Amino acid sequence: MPQDRVETETHAHQSMTLRKGLGYYVAGVVAVCFLWLLLGLLAGTARGVFWPFPVLLVGYLAVGYALNVKVLRELCAWHPAYNTLENVSRTKQSMLIFWPIRYPLLFFRLLVNRHL
Repeated sequence: MPQDRVETETHAHQSMTLRKGLGYYVAGVVAVCFLWLLLGLLAGTARGVFWPFPVLLVGYLAVGYALNVKVLRELCAWHPAYNTLENVSRTKQSMLIFWPIRYPLLFFRLLVNRHL
């Protein structure tokens, strides 16, 4: 009986749709591109004074963190057998660093899993 409760809590936790998750991803890509253009314009006007790379890196990682907190947490549920510290931290770290590549792959896998 406790196993049934765990399953319902896990499924109740998944409240985000693929479309909404993809919307968050696209918003993150647009935000990083806008930040890149804005910092490029600022770096062009303030020659030698402003170095935009640290700001762009922080913005990039902030979008990856926001996607991990909002999308990954609500879109995916971990199976209890694989819910170990090593598995979860490795996945979250790779999703944080490589989010422009990893999230489209995640969306495709979830699309295949749920709809085909």
